[in-house]
Order: sequence, then structure tokens, then C-alpha cells
Amino acid sequence: MDIPQGYKQTELGIIPEDWEVKSFSQVFDMYPNNTYPRDCMNDSYGAIRNIHYGDVLIKYPTIVDVERCSIPYLNEDVKIKAQKFVQSGDVIIADTAEDETVGKCVEIKNAINAKIVSGLHTFFCHPIRIFAIGWWGYYLNSSNYHNQLLPYITGIKVSSISRASIQETKLLVPPIAEQKAIAEALSDIDGLIAVLDKKIAKKRLIKQGAMQQLLTGKKRLPGFSDPWVEKRLGDMGHLMNGYTFKSETYNLAGEFKIITIANVQSGYLMINACNRIIELPVDIQPHQMLKKGDILISMTGNVGRTCVVNQTKCLLNQRVGKFDIDKVFISSQFLFELLKNEHFENAMIDAGQGAAQANIGKNDIENYKCYVPRNKAEQKAIATILNDMDKEIDDLEAQRDKYRLLKSGMMQKLLTGQIRLKIK
Repeated sequence: MDIPQGYKQTELGIIPEDWEVKSFSQVFDMYPNNTYPRDCMNDSYGAIRNIHYGDVLIKYPTIVDVERCSIPYLNEDVKIKAQKFVQSGDVIIADTAEDETVGKCVEIKNAINAKIVSGLHTFFCHPIRIFAIGWWGYYLNSSNYHNQLLPYITGIKVSSISRASIQETKLLVPPIAEQKAIAEALSDIDGLIAVLDKKIAKKRLIKQGAMQQLLTGKKRLPGFSDPWVEKRLGDMGHLMNGYTFKSETYNLAGEFKIITIANVQSGYLMINACNRIIELPVDIQPHQMLKKGDILISMTGNVGRTCVVNQTKCLLNQRVGKFDIDKVFISSQFLFELLKNEHFENAMIDAGQGAAQANIGKNDIENYKCYVPRNKAEQKAIATILNDMDKEIDDLEAQRDKYRLLKSGMMQKLLTGQIRLKIK
């Protein structure tokens, strides 16, 4: 392999000549953490704040700005042992997770006057010398580094990694000016993603409020005054069950997608995660061949989740029900919005209680009662407003996903030195 001018071959691949490869132990000292569980923490008051591994995995951004980020407090009755406080530039790594996200970390920023400790199932890592704020947060969360951790991850139900294993990993260290430039570039795109996340959250709250008003008749649209009527779902259609597919018929090359309960999420269909088969079973019934617009309801596990089919060549598996609508009486778009409401899902959860795994049946679904506009034009008008809100949210999510994809590509190139930034 030809090595470009200005680059060198290392154990981590070809990198710029002025970058270094260091072992984790050459870069970080590792300090003791505490083991206080979640019930030793609160979100309101206390003298000392605590970084819990669960928040590292699912809540915090890559760079935790102490002045802006909400970090729980240890309860005042907790007798904390002697422990170093976290400083700016320190890295907190989650050593346990339910999957291969173990090893996810955060870097701390603006912790000058804060009293913060490293909590349960974390590694508390303090850099031995000064590095640019943000560099280690982005680098240690990159796939380039995380791939080194995969051989060290142990456990079946819960994944974990040891302190000794972390210390064996290797790190790339650019000159500090380049660290700063890379971290700033990635922070800028994180800022754009965060702005879109806030817009999406706000739009969702507005949509939730509109649903509570429009789907209950508390707020009527101009031009409509006909009364609403109470109906069972069974008065507006009927539930049809899926087909029992044998696992040996699955084939990744198949053109027909099998919709299972795992693919039915609240409000949308996870079509990319579907199993596939090459050819149709000879005894499959017409209703088990789905069409766009069909409403599906999960009947096992996470019962009451509802989605709508958005593709062709989809097959309905067992324990997923298709609600076949009487379109003379009810608008399919209105009914879908009604069933996406948490009231329906909660009612199905209540109906499915008492077994090792929740199950609901045809009668549970068809006996669900709700109020609907007698005037079908009002149904359609309400559905149109809510659908337009969904489209706004979908457009924002698509824009955010583009930025996330751009960031992923930037991390791959910038954090390995494949692309160099001009240093001012």
C-alpha cells in the first residue's frame, strides 16, 4: 500500500506524520467512582451532583456543559466517601449497558466551580496533560475507537467492559491546535442537530395538545356542529389476524416483507427491520397481503401499538391484527389518529395484564369504545390537520437525519486524519 506524503503507517492505520499513537494509560489516569443507585439521587437539590451511567448512555450529549446540562444531585443523607470531583476535560465512560453501546462516554466542560462525582458503572478518566476540550469526547465515541472495545465486551444479558481492557486500547493524538479545530467543527454540527431536536420536541408537544383537543371534541373546527357519537371499534370495522410463517421460509433476498409485532411501533412501521420470504405460501388469505394505508395493531408484548402500512408486498404475521375499516362510516385517516392516541394503547395494556407476556384478543380491540364525529367531513378535516403536523415533524426529522449522516462522515474522516483542517 502506498503511503501518501505527510503520512505514516501505525498500528492504527495510516495517520498524519505529526499525529501520535498513545495507549489509554499513557493519556488518562483512572480514578475511583462511586456505586450509588438511582434512588440515592434527585433532580432538585443537593451539594454534590452525580453522573450515572444510565444518563451517559441515553441522556447526555457528547460534551456535557455543566452550566447548561441537568445533572442529578446526590440526596443529602448520602454519606459520600472521599472521592475526587470531576474537572473540565475529564471523561466519564459507561462500563455497562444492555448492548454494545457499552463504552459510550461524555466529556465534561465548564466544571470550574461544580462539585460533581463519577457514579455507578462508570470509569472516571482524568487526562494526564492538557488536551483541547471536546477532542476526547468525540474521539472516544467514534466507531474508529469503539471497534477496539468490541473484542473486550463480555456478558450475555448485560454487556460490560473492564478497566484493564480499556487501558489496553490505543488512541490517536493530533497536535492540540488540530484537536481544537476538529472538536469545534463537530460541535458546530451538533449545535445544528440540537436546534432541530428542540424544534421537533416543540412540534410534538403542539401535536399532542391538538390531539387532546380535536380527538375528544373539546375543540370543534369552524363549520361543524353535528354531535359526536360513542362507538365500539367493532361498530366501525373488524379485526383480522395474520398468518403463521415458519422461520425456515425466511430469506434475506426475498421480495415479500413479513410484518411482526417487533416491526409495529407507536405510529410508524419499522419496515427496514422486517424478515423476508421469496415466495408466497399457497394457503395465504387475501387479507394477509397488506396494502398501503392498512392499520395494524400489536396483540402480544407491547400491546396496543398501532401503525399504518406504507409499502406494498408486505405480509401480516400472527399476533399482529389488521383493522378492516367500514369506510362508509369512518375515515381511515381519522381512525388511525384516534388509535395512535395514548388512551387506546393504555386501554389495551390494561386489557393484556396478568400474563407473563401481555396478550390481547379480537374482542379486546373491537370492544374499545370511543367518541367520533357523526359527520365524516369533520373526521377528515381533523385528520388533515393532524397529518399536516406529522408532515412538518417528518420534514424536520429528515433534515436532522441528514445532519447526523454528515456528522458521521465527518467523524470518520477528521478523527483519523484522512481529511485535515486548515489551522488558523
